[in-house]
Amino acid sequence: MIEALKTHLGWQAARRLVAARARRLPAEAHLVQRILVVLPTDEAALRAAWRMVEALGAPVVPVVVGDAVAFVPDAFAGAVVRVGRDVLDWRGLPTAAVRARLWAPGLDVAIALGDPSALAGAVLVGASPAGFRVGIDAPETAGWYDLALGAATADPPGELLARLGQIRPSLVPLRRAALPRVAPKVSEREPGARSGV
Repeated sequence: MIEALKTHLGWQAARRLVAARARRLPAEAHLVQRILVVLPTDEAALRAAWRMVEALGAPVVPVVVGDAVAFVPDAFAGAVVRVGRDVLDWRGLPTAAVRARLWAPGLDVAIALGDPSALAGAVLVGASPAGFRVGIDAPETAGWYDLALGAATADPPGELLARLGQIRPSLVPLRRAALPRVAPKVSEREPGARSGV
């Protein structure tokens, strides 16, 4: 009973934070100073997310909500910010000091790849002042993100890379070699070309 009340009050506070956020206008991709990425905690999903993080063409602040990190590539050793129980308030929200540190000036993009129903990660992205916020869609976070990935998406990092690679002008800097190859749409094929399907 008490846990359910704490969770309810946490989501209420989170919605107030999102409504009151001071939004920075999205910059062009080449002007992006910093990208906040809240990573999943499941090891298989985490490995896929790291491949996406390595494709980003701006400094990344990787965040894991939890007390342990299952896997970290050598390039990011020592760079992961762990948001454990010791820095969450009684409702499960990151403390104001943690939010201020992660939302420091220069945060232009925020991406949530973790569990969409996990309050702390959703707040770090949804209520952030970043001009462009991306997350996995969930009933609790409806309307919090500028780009919402479907909850049933099998590979959120892969889908995100594919979508970001299609947005013009680009809002997030990407390393071109890392973009997934996407088959051209039927309308983009040469006239008379046959589909392999």
